[in-house]
Amino acid sequence: MKKNVLFYIMFGLVGICVLNACDDNGVGKPLVTKMKMELSDYTVNIGKVAADTTVATIRWIDINSPSYTLTLSNTTNATKLSLPDKSKLGQYNVKSMTLSDKQILDYLSQMELTDETTPTLQLKIAGTRTDGVADSISATINVTYVPEVIQ
Repeated sequence: MKKNVLFYIMFGLVGICVLNACDDNGVGKPLVTKMKMELSDYTVNIGKVAADTTVATIRWIDINSPSYTLTLSNTTNATKLSLPDKSKLGQYNVKSMTLSDKQILDYLSQMELTDETTPTLQLKIAGTRTDGVADSISATINVTYVPEVIQ
């Protein structure tokens, strides 16, 4: 008798846990504990393109941070820029931010880098969860200049 009662109590607790772990569509809600980036190395072609185009889309797992601090630096002269957080939240707690040809050229100009150099940029994204735990991720952006107009 005691075994049956204990079994039903355990079965009920497991059922409650399963129901709380899923949203209305039955999709699991993972507990995000650490920031992770889709790619850690990007190669972008910038320069004489036909129009301002997106050259990179940075994606990472959101840790439910109210805001992120984005810092762009380079390996040539160690200049650092603080970038505005224009990331957007998508499905499954994935944040994404696009970088356009024009933005990269503007950032390179602010860092006093010219098309004579082949800069390697470091993008660092730092966030703090609502419970106070901080985390950060980094990505390398290899920049290549395009000498001719691409249609």
